[in-house]
Amino acid sequence: MADPAIQMFCCLKPGKKSSPAFFAMMEFNSTPYNVVCLVSSLFGIIGATYQILPKRDLTHKHRWVPLVCLRGRKIIVWLAFADFLAALGVFVRSVVNLNDTLVTKMWDDNLTTIFCTLFAAWIQYWYCVTWMWTLIYTVDVGRALQDKQDRYYLYHAFCWTVPGILTAGSLLYLYYPNFDLTCLHFGVDNESSFILVLPNYLATYLPMISVMVLNPILYCYAGRHVRRMVLQGFAQYTNKEREIVDSTYLTFTLINLVFYICWLPNLISTIVVWFQWHNLPVRTVLILWYIMAVFNPLQALLNSFVYNLFSTKMNVPWAPVQPSLHEATPLLSTNSRSSTPS
Repeated sequence: MADPAIQMFCCLKPGKKSSPAFFAMMEFNSTPYNVVCLVSSLFGIIGATYQILPKRDLTHKHRWVPLVCLRGRKIIVWLAFADFLAALGVFVRSVVNLNDTLVTKMWDDNLTTIFCTLFAAWIQYWYCVTWMWTLIYTVDVGRALQDKQDRYYLYHAFCWTVPGILTAGSLLYLYYPNFDLTCLHFGVDNESSFILVLPNYLATYLPMISVMVLNPILYCYAGRHVRRMVLQGFAQYTNKEREIVDSTYLTFTLINLVFYICWLPNLISTIVVWFQWHNLPVRTVLILWYIMAVFNPLQALLNSFVYNLFSTKMNVPWAPVQPSLHEATPLLSTNSRSSTPS
């Protein structure tokens, strides 16, 4: 679960009395909740591992298919790598929380806040990285379809640096100069606690919302470009050509749908918590937290299905040769051009 509210969970202590909202947050440390996180994160780790494993190279007569798929494959691996580390963070945190002896010892040594904060920062950072790679994948698909060079050095600089700045900056503002002062603010129902967590909420949800808004627009544009390319290459539009276009739109739609399924509950939960803190609908919030506990770590597993659809759906054995498309593009090597049947 990647949510700024976790930072407030980190201040909870056994027997601490506060508002009803804080009692609702105690569910975060409960056994059922951590079992759900443990199982879903394990599936996420499996899905990310499968995605990282080497795949066979796609060979296809239609030149733009391997061009898009092979370029996208590099990005998908880094997306899966970030998903793996995020799910691993959820898994380890759940294992520790389920170990009552270890948790009690940390409470006695006042280490719970540090442990909770470090893992919250770890999970928040790596999930933010996955959002950035999700956006970059969409951008690169569009560039590949337009015969534009990839910009992997810029992709890496953007996807690793921006989440680091957002996570480090928001948490530094939240916990500086010390943890105890922050927890003191959380222990009192006043407006200062909301002002304190506002930068962390913005740092978490602005990247997420950006992907939710931009990805459908970019994929819609890419889908229309694929349709134009198919029409130009085949000079006709029969059921076979329609299948190529429809399968492309289906893949793009599923990629967006998976992202919304995994992260829209977080956004809804934030809106509920932020605007109804003093009259919190506890049951509704707990349901949303359990949905988040299931689908946030499952992003890696679901991605392992939808991101592979592009290569499998587009691997159509009957597609004819398109000799004119991409002839002048520098993205295709001399060897690949010379090996293409004329």
